[in-house]
Amino acid sequence: MNNNITTNNISFRGYDAIRLKGLYLQGMYNRGERNIFRELRSVLKKEGLDIFINNTNKGLSNRYEADEKLIDKSLSIWGQDRKAFVKTKEGKQILWDTNEKVMEQTDLGDLSEFKIHAASYLPRGGEYYIGRNANGDRWLLINGFTIYDEKTFAKFHDNPTDKILHKIFEVKPENVIKLNIFGCDLDEIVRPIGFPYVLVNDYSKALDNVEKMHKQYPNSELYYPLKKYLMSQLSFSKQVVGDNSAAICKKLRKYGFKPISIGGKYHDDINYLNAIAFINKKDRISYISNSTRKTMPELEYLEKLFDEDLKKCSPQISDTYYISGGKRPADERCCGSLSALYASGLARRNIIMDILANRYGGIHCMSAEIPRF
Repeated sequence: MNNNITTNNISFRGYDAIRLKGLYLQGMYNRGERNIFRELRSVLKKEGLDIFINNTNKGLSNRYEADEKLIDKSLSIWGQDRKAFVKTKEGKQILWDTNEKVMEQTDLGDLSEFKIHAASYLPRGGEYYIGRNANGDRWLLINGFTIYDEKTFAKFHDNPTDKILHKIFEVKPENVIKLNIFGCDLDEIVRPIGFPYVLVNDYSKALDNVEKMHKQYPNSELYYPLKKYLMSQLSFSKQVVGDNSAAICKKLRKYGFKPISIGGKYHDDINYLNAIAFINKKDRISYISNSTRKTMPELEYLEKLFDEDLKKCSPQISDTYYISGGKRPADERCCGSLSALYASGLARRNIIMDILANRYGGIHCMSAEIPRF
């Protein structure tokens, strides 16, 4: 395997692993979210990348905005879904989902080189990736269930048609790979890490790691909940209309990809595939994902097992980081620093696990990549 990754001048939103200028985040105003931002900023500083946060919709900053009066709480935390930094024939653009108020062009500051393109029909960033194959042709990997036919689009306008996708991303119809994912977003179970390699979640391999955890911690209260969850997902994947792990891998191979099966999702609040991956200063891949640290020893052990599996099957990955947001205080649901509605997930979980379980997204969903065009 060649560990040196090269790339063409790519322009797209949900990214294959490329070189980045930095990350864009927004709507992070609770205590735990501030912790996530600070952890991620520290990682990006180490990697030599910038971070931009939008908490006011009146400007961008590389630090958290502390003045509560200035914070716009209508901003979604899901920067990946709401924004996209692309380069097309029209130049550098920010694709801006008009479900949110549009920022003034003059407020973009250090990102003023991008022109805002606002629309309602943009696909959510967690449902697709784009990159280039060995011939330099652009490919689009997308959840087929998120594409409208012309009749449905004329009625709702909130998801794209095939024709719109071809125009937005300048991709040929024959290079659109539709994975029919039901019950979750594409970025929960699939993560490209530099063409042709793609990580694909495999619940059976996750179950193998849970069994290893059980041997290491035979009295753990987590064994049966995790095993029950994974067994139910394996059963569901045999019955569901969409593509299971085997079908995803088979389809990817037809388009020249080399899928890598790995146990990446273990529960609603344990997901190591919802990750940011990019080419680093070493010309290898850095990988930033959701952490299960600051919880229980057995969950930290699961993270260790995943990290070992990742580096074993993907030697092009040189650096890995896991973001936790810190330990969740016992009285978190009562203190008002996080949503009082938080109720799902494992009993002893960290901040990012809380968000995964109750708001259905992780670090990749929060972060919009800004390519180094």
